[in-house]
Amino acid sequence: MSLLARGDEGRSEHWQFSGASLALTAEAYGEVGGLEPQVALEDEQLEQALTQRGIRIDRLLGVRVTTSARLLGRAERGLARDLARAASQLVSRSTVGENKKLIG
Repeated sequence: MSLLARGDEGRSEHWQFSGASLALTAEAYGEVGGLEPQVALEDEQLEQALTQRGIRIDRLLGVRVTTSARLLGRAERGLARDLARAASQLVSRSTVGENKKLIG
């Protein structure tokens, strides 16, 4: 089962699985039994359910999604937390680099 046209399978893939760029058929959703209520990471739960059922997941490089850049989110675990962590690491790295220039 795939949303891709015949012959488009396996063209290009990215590593991410995110609810922001998720599309599936009603048939696939029904086959995995829907989703159990969760506080966060429901997209990861769905990925596991699809994989367990042998439903192929296509991660095409041509898919482009714009997500919120908010650093405070509703879920304790989610994209906002990941973005805040990444931003903090970038600031730390740039601060260390600037300090080296001042000292060196």
